[in-house]
Amino acid sequence: MYLPEDLKARLDAEAAATGVSRAELIRRGIAMLLEDARRAGVRRGGGRWPSG
Repeated sequence: MYLPEDLKARLDAEAAATGVSRAELIRRGIAMLLEDARRAGVRRGGGRWPSG
């Protein structure tokens, strides 16, 4: 997966600070995004992704 250098540097710093692998941080981020989208869809009446 391509990451811009600034995001990669921030991700590497977080991985080093927490002892969590870069891959695990990415998985957690994706899980959070999908959970937020699911919750937002429930509030909007079932729409899966926000438009626009």
